[in-house]
Amino acid sequence: MLDRGNHPHHLWISLRWVMLACALVAVGVVTLVPRVVSTGHAAPAPARTKTAVFKLTSPNFDANGPMPASAAFNQAGCVGRNGAGQNIPPTLTWVNGQTGFTGFPTLSYALTEVDYDAPVGGGFHHWVIYNIPSTVTTLNAATIAESTPGMNDFGLLGYGGPCPPQDGQTHHYIFTLYALDIASLGPQGMTYTQVTNSINAAVDSHGINFVVNGSTVLIGTFRNPAGS
Repeated sequence: MLDRGNHPHHLWISLRWVMLACALVAVGVVTLVPRVVSTGHAAPAPARTKTAVFKLTSPNFDANGPMPASAAFNQAGCVGRNGAGQNIPPTLTWVNGQTGFTGFPTLSYALTEVDYDAPVGGGFHHWVIYNIPSTVTTLNAATIAESTPGMNDFGLLGYGGPCPPQDGQTHHYIFTLYALDIASLGPQGMTYTQVTNSINAAVDSHGINFVVNGSTVLIGTFRNPAGS
């Protein structure tokens, strides 16, 4: 047993440091033990996974950019004082819509287009289309024909292009694509309100009253130049 009175003071200090170092080493060993797996190697850090983003784009216009005049409604006055568009819907394409929030595969898509700058309550509904096959990732003339057209606010089935008032105001056209885990929303001719209500009321094959795997938005603009 060490007697502090019979040894130099510095020897006692050195011994205390040795004892402290041993204690720290012991704590370190205890701390590391839970990180050792059965192989005797330290457990690797968990891998970081990337979340796939459901995204809607168009080759005909940039996000928040102007839509082509050909997309405008085919009625005099929709493009300038006397001009008309061709009422050709823009091509839309998307990625990563096959699965999502519900945990079940996407079985169909539905798309709406709304102009909330229009001088009407609730916006003007230009396009309602649904029962888009789950294998589709591009909406064009061919795949539109495979889908079910709804009723737009022109009172017509399918697409009705921009035709804002001739006041020079820029209007924003909001395309919203829904990925659904049900194959069908209903027959043709459903309005915007009927489609959105059907989405909210639908029950999938698993008995779950929530069928939206995800939704994604693309905004295009259009300005009737007559006001300039």
